[in-house]
Amino acid sequence: MRSDLATDAGMLCVWDFQAFRDISDYDSWDAQLGEDEGILRHISAGNLVPLSLGDGAFAVEVRLGSPESMSAREREYLQVPSRPYFLRTAGRVVISGVEHVGGDPRSPMDLQLEPGDYTILIGLIDWAEEPGAKDAEGNPSPDALPDMIVFIQATGSNRPEFRQEIETFRREDALR
Repeated sequence: MRSDLATDAGMLCVWDFQAFRDISDYDSWDAQLGEDEGILRHISAGNLVPLSLGDGAFAVEVRLGSPESMSAREREYLQVPSRPYFLRTAGRVVISGVEHVGGDPRSPMDLQLEPGDYTILIGLIDWAEEPGAKDAEGNPSPDALPDMIVFIQATGSNRPEFRQEIETFRREDALR
């Protein structure tokens, strides 16, 4: 599944619909996600995984499985892999701007998973470095790689140490 998503609030995120179904207006959203402490509480609980790249529009691809499924082309332009994040879901998972978290998400990336625990890994792709990735106007060409690939895999009995930070990527994790 691939889609272009936008945020004016500084981050996209992967989130469990059930955990935020009661958010119905700005005040209820602000009480839970208006400050970093609230966002961190939801990251720690496994309700939300940040895709922190700042404001803007981003091409996001979601895959069920592990980063080992990346193509040679994707690996060549992989700039930064994230450390694993934890997501616990009742089944419905949404990817949207953080400002759209709530009972009416309005996102094209709304998927159904088996209820349970998942490990989320994100690969930041430097798609613009690939020759031919931009058209004559400087926009992504139709076959350009996405800005990021989100991998969702069931968390087995070997639980990794999960990242619990708002910043998805660390500079020291960069591959280039």
